[in-house]
Amino acid sequence: MKFEPKNKEELMEIISKYDVVSFDIFDTLIMRKTLTPEDVFFIVQNKISNSIKGLDYVNNRRRAILENSIPNPNIYQIYDKFADLTGISAFQRQMLLELEIEVEKNTLICRDKMVEVLKETLNMGKKVYFITDMYLPTNIIADILAELGITDYNDIIVSCDYRTLKSEELFKRFKEKYPAASYLHIGDNLYSDIECAERNGLNCAVVESAICLLRRSE
Repeated sequence: MKFEPKNKEELMEIISKYDVVSFDIFDTLIMRKTLTPEDVFFIVQNKISNSIKGLDYVNNRRRAILENSIPNPNIYQIYDKFADLTGISAFQRQMLLELEIEVEKNTLICRDKMVEVLKETLNMGKKVYFITDMYLPTNIIADILAELGITDYNDIIVSCDYRTLKSEELFKRFKEKYPAASYLHIGDNLYSDIECAERNGLNCAVVESAICLLRRSE
């Protein structure tokens, strides 16, 4: 079942009926101060333009995912492939990896109303999990969330740690790991968060991303 709450109060009423509540992370609970996720790559490109001349960072960063032999690779495996594609040194690989994580952290902010929803959900005594398709492993995402003041939850389920996406078996793995009588997943993406969750037996609540809200207001 898909819910489309119009406000926080409606969402909390829906949440109250479920034992386990999972949240998408990016664009739902937190968001980037950029128009698209790939803008992070362009920021990194700009920062290294003087230190690693001639490196086509953005295109090779894309290729390092698309041409990676590892399914749903994490950021370390992405940069292994990036180094293979570009011939950069081990030092440069590590520098770029750390710079990308730093830029990612610097672009992220909380969606304050959704953090309020999270806290009120926890206060209800619900089990709370985060489920995300992302190449940053759990330890890095946990660090990002902690820096944004988000520390209370039961677990983070990340695609790169399980080698499977929401559109594949990530929701199935989540349910196998944490059996419950009822589940509600909250997210912004109508395919990966809603259709794919419903397909795996989770009820869903749509929370539009900031960019969707902006486009709808035009």
